[in-house]
Amino acid sequence: MTLKKIPAAAALFMTLLSAWLPVVAGQINAGRQPRQRRRLTEAIDNRRTVLLPGTTHARIRQARDQGRVRADLVMERAILALKSSPEQEADLAGFLAQQQDPSSPHYHEWLTPRQFGERFGVSAEDMNVIVEWLETRGLHVDQVSNGRRQIEFSGTARQIEQVFLTEIHRYEFNGEMHVANATDISIPQALAGIVAEVVSLHDFVSKPKLQRFQSLPNFTFGGRHAMVPYDFATIYDLAPLWNQGFDGTGQTIAIAGRSNLNVNDVATFRSMYGLPEANPEVIVNGTDPGIVSEDEEGEADLDVEWSGAVAKGAKIKFVVSSSTRATDGVVLSEMYIVNNNIAPVMSTSFGFCETASPSTSQFYASLWQQAATQGISVIVASGDSGSAGCDSPSAAPAKRGFSVNGEASTPYNVAVGGTQFNEGGADSVYWNATNSIQNRSSAKVYIPELVWNESGSAGLWSSGGGVSVVHNTPSWQTGYGVPAVDPGTADQHHRYVPDVSLTAAGHDGYVIQQRGSLLIASGTSAAAPAFAGIMGIVNQVTNQANGNPNPRLYALASQVPTSFHDITSGTNAVPCAADSPNCVDGIITGYSAGPGYDLTTGWGSIDAYVFAHAWATSTVPPPPRITFFPPSLTAL
Repeated sequence: MTLKKIPAAAALFMTLLSAWLPVVAGQINAGRQPRQRRRLTEAIDNRRTVLLPGTTHARIRQARDQGRVRADLVMERAILALKSSPEQEADLAGFLAQQQDPSSPHYHEWLTPRQFGERFGVSAEDMNVIVEWLETRGLHVDQVSNGRRQIEFSGTARQIEQVFLTEIHRYEFNGEMHVANATDISIPQALAGIVAEVVSLHDFVSKPKLQRFQSLPNFTFGGRHAMVPYDFATIYDLAPLWNQGFDGTGQTIAIAGRSNLNVNDVATFRSMYGLPEANPEVIVNGTDPGIVSEDEEGEADLDVEWSGAVAKGAKIKFVVSSSTRATDGVVLSEMYIVNNNIAPVMSTSFGFCETASPSTSQFYASLWQQAATQGISVIVASGDSGSAGCDSPSAAPAKRGFSVNGEASTPYNVAVGGTQFNEGGADSVYWNATNSIQNRSSAKVYIPELVWNESGSAGLWSSGGGVSVVHNTPSWQTGYGVPAVDPGTADQHHRYVPDVSLTAAGHDGYVIQQRGSLLIASGTSAAAPAFAGIMGIVNQVTNQANGNPNPRLYALASQVPTSFHDITSGTNAVPCAADSPNCVDGIITGYSAGPGYDLTTGWGSIDAYVFAHAWATSTVPPPPRITFFPPSLTAL
C-alpha cells in the first residue's frame, strides 16, 4: 500500500471537521435519550441482602406496640422508589441547568414524563426484572410510573414481611391505631444500586396544618379582618394585573389532596366574592376517599378556593387519592400530578419532619426534580411550627429542636413561608369600615408585614423556616442575606427555607367556604396555594411554563428588589420544653428577619404586579393604570 501525503490545507480542514462533527451531533442529540445501560448485572439472590437504615417511621418510638398484624392484612399501593445511575444524575443536573439558562439551546425545553423516564429512569430491561422479582414473591404490581422512578405494589402483610425482611405491627399513638413496619427493611444486594427505598410501609400521614375558625358576617372581629380575594388583590398589587387581563386565563394549577370536597362550596365562594364562575376539575386517583374529616376537607377547600381566587381565570385541577395502610394519599396524588403532567403549576400544603426521615426527603427531591424537567413549578408550604419543624403546630411547647419541612426543603421547589399584617392599631388606614357589596372587600392599600408568629400556650403557629440537614445549598441560592454557612454550625452549606412568603396569620386570615359556612383559615397552607396562583399568572405573562422558579426568583431579588416586600421584623422562635434541644429560657431561639433574605420569610412577600412583569423583562414595569377595588363601598 502506498501512502500519499495530505496537503496542509486539507489536513487542517479534516482536523476542524473532526472537531466540529461531534459538537453538531451533540447539539442535534441533546435532549434525546442516550442509550440506557442495564445496571442489574447479577441474578437477584433473596438470601444475600442489604439493610436500608432509617426506613421505620419515627412515631413508632413514641407509640405503644400492640403486636404483629394478622398475616392476611392487605397493604395497598406501597411505593418502591428507584434511583438513576450516577451518570444519569450528572446528565440530569446538567440538563436542568441548561433548561434555566437563556443562552442555552435547551432553555425551557421541557420533557414529557415518558421522555424523562427514557432518559433518566430505569431501563426497560431492568424494570422488567424488578417487576418480575416482586411478582414472583407474591406481590401485585399495580403500576410503573411514566418517569420510571416508582413502582406501586400491593400485597398482604405476611408477603411484604417476607420480601423485605421486617414485621408489620399495630401501634397505638395519641389514641389512634396505626400499622407500620417495626424494623428497617432489607432488599437483595443485587438491587442496591437501583432501589432507593420503599417510601413507606405504614399509615401515619401528615396532618393538615391550617387553623379554621368562624367569622362574623361583617368580616371584622376584635381588631382582626377576614381577607377575601379582592382584599388580597389590593394588598399584594394583584388588581392591576387583573385589569390588564393577566388573571391566569388559559393556565392550569394542580392541587394535591387526600380528602374530597363539595364543589358547591367552591362555587358559592366564587359567587360571593366576585370571581368568575369556574368549578374545579376533581380527579380521583384510584378509590374515592370521600370527605375524610372536617380538617381534611377544610384543607382541600382552602387550597382549591385560594389558588383560584388569586389566578381567578385559571383552571384548577384537584387530584385526590385515598390513603392506604402503606402510603399517604397525598404522596399518591403528588406522584400522579407529576407522572401525568397534570399542570405546569402545582401546590401542596402538607409535610413532615425532615430530620426524622431524610430518606423521604430524598424521595421528594427525586419527584420534584422530575417535575422541574417537565416545566412544573412545585409550590410547598414551609410549615406552621416556626423553627421547630418536627413538632405539631397545634401543640406547645416544642420538644424536638430545630427542623424544617422535608417536603419543602428540596432544591427543586419553592418553599412558601408566612407573614403577618401589622396595622399597628391604625386599622382605618388600611381597612374600610364597611365591605363592598360586589365582592365583600374592604382593604385599601398594602399593609406592612412582619414575620408570622402567633405561638403561645395554644400552639406553635408561626412561619416554618431554617436549615436543611439533607440537601446542600443549590447554586442559585445566593444573594444579600443568604447565609454563607449554616448559622447553627458554621461549617457547611445547606439548603435554606423558605424562599418567599405571603400572609399566613389568623390575624386577617383567609375566608373559605366549607359545608355552607363562612370560615377563616390561616397557616402557610394558605400562603402556598396563593403563591401558586401568582405563578400561574407569571406563566400567562411570559406565555410559557417556568419549571423550578427559584433560579429566576433569586436572580430577580437582586435585579428588581421591588418585586418583594422585604420583611425585616419578627422571628419564628417558639416556646419549648426546658429539656428539648436548642431550648434557651423556654424559647427555641429560631431565626430573625432582616434586610434581604432571611430564614423566616425568605425574600419577603410579593408585589404581584412588579413581580410578574419583572419576571418577563428583568426591569421595573411602568406604573399600572389605576382602577379602584372595590368600585363602591356599601355596608353589609
